[in-house]
Amino acid sequence: TLTKNQQADDFTKSNKKIHDLLGVTPTTFIPPENLYNDDTIAVLKQNNFTQISSHTSTGQPPPFQKSSLYYFSAATQTSILDRQEANWKIQPIDQVLDGINESLFNYGYAVVMMHPHEFSTYSDGVYQNKVNQTHVQQLGLLIDKVRNQGLKIVTIDEISSFDKPVPQKQPTGDKPKEPLTCNCVAFRMDNVQDFYLNDVQNAAISKFGEKNTPLTISVIGKFFGSDPKAVNLIKEKIQSGTSLVRIANRGWEYVDHTAYDKEQQAASIQKTNEKIFQVLQVKPATFVPPLDLFNKETVEATAQNKMPYFSASIARDVPPYTDSLKHVPSTSLFANLMDDDPFYTGTISQKALVKIKSNISQYGYAVISLQSQDFATKDGQVSKNEVDSRKLQFLDVMLDDLKSNGIRVVTLDEIPSILENKSLVIPDWIKSSAESWSQGNASDSDFTKGLEYLVEQKILITSSSQNNEQKIPSWVKTNASWWAEGKIGNADFVKGIQYLMEHGIIQI
Repeated sequence: TLTKNQQADDFTKSNKKIHDLLGVTPTTFIPPENLYNDDTIAVLKQNNFTQISSHTSTGQPPPFQKSSLYYFSAATQTSILDRQEANWKIQPIDQVLDGINESLFNYGYAVVMMHPHEFSTYSDGVYQNKVNQTHVQQLGLLIDKVRNQGLKIVTIDEISSFDKPVPQKQPTGDKPKEPLTCNCVAFRMDNVQDFYLNDVQNAAISKFGEKNTPLTISVIGKFFGSDPKAVNLIKEKIQSGTSLVRIANRGWEYVDHTAYDKEQQAASIQKTNEKIFQVLQVKPATFVPPLDLFNKETVEATAQNKMPYFSASIARDVPPYTDSLKHVPSTSLFANLMDDDPFYTGTISQKALVKIKSNISQYGYAVISLQSQDFATKDGQVSKNEVDSRKLQFLDVMLDDLKSNGIRVVTLDEIPSILENKSLVIPDWIKSSAESWSQGNASDSDFTKGLEYLVEQKILITSSSQNNEQKIPSWVKTNASWWAEGKIGNADFVKGIQYLMEHGIIQI
């Protein structure tokens, strides 16, 4: 968020202080929060930096090539910050080794991220200036295991001294298991509100309508509902009956909700939900925390409001997730996709497509966060309520590129369901039986045998109070037919049957 001059001043001061204290001048930059932009790159080159090292969670590194500035990103870490509990969770050694081997497979090198706090003693919610000997010993074991694999440990700047680090097979000879992928992307239009840049805001929303493309819109409750220009367009999109627009909750005010306690956060979410329903007659199912900042209380407040989806940013909401919500964080900023990133080749549009594909490869999906300012003309650093046609055209081309590359655009809340359907494997004979039954070519008993198998495999859960009488309403055949035809996925079919069983409509 710093301007180019501010970044230059920051680098100059940091370099001077390090040189004054240690007598050396750094050549590697590790960006805070692992985020950087074109201005960062320009300033690094001006200050004779030769490496930048962020993290693959905020962007995949390009293929290695000789350059004056190298990008060597960390792909694994010895600990992960639990932002809900505000402490560092040590990762098992084998998990870190898996990350190292995967990075070697993909990039030809591995950078492991560490943090001083993880080697400190944690007591009463505070890190003490006392060495945690257990964690230090674990680091020693990790180093030994890395060396036992025949791997050379070097400094980041030494990586570029090799002729060309190349991807290589792991010691096992097997590539790590790929994550489930929906091969899909969702666009999240953030901070929608009254009056501010409303012409630009409407132009961006309308572009998705013109392209018949799904869009998730996050609304700031306090500042929405009084501007007919903003409200009427969104109402029109919702009432069109195409199901291409979802409304998400961005909080009552655009402030860091971690400054609130749980009840205050819950009240902010509830008040915004009520406002959205009053204005648009829809109930949001997704909470998008302002500034993408959250803590444990934010997650609990979201669940308290019975909202199943939670969408911050992948830089702050790193999997795996252990709470009851379905986390679908943004994986890229639209503004970053428009950057002419020097680490990639091709046109800006081609580079953007590569970045989106990298997100999908890494996380199984991509969520692009965009806002009105991304499409506005600028007067210095100030956004004007005038559309920058070049930026809107960039969005147009991006949507076409996604379609031509077979990448499906969906609403944000569709992603978990798509991934669940892919993860749930049901034998083909059960689907064939369901199809025959839906066509009247098999009995209820034949269809129920398939359901009994799903119960045995604990895919369906039945209570002991249910009797053995088999009663299946004829309209259930419609669901079975849709499933057989691929109109709904495995998880959707199972959820439907589970609901019918729980309400006594189907008895097994």
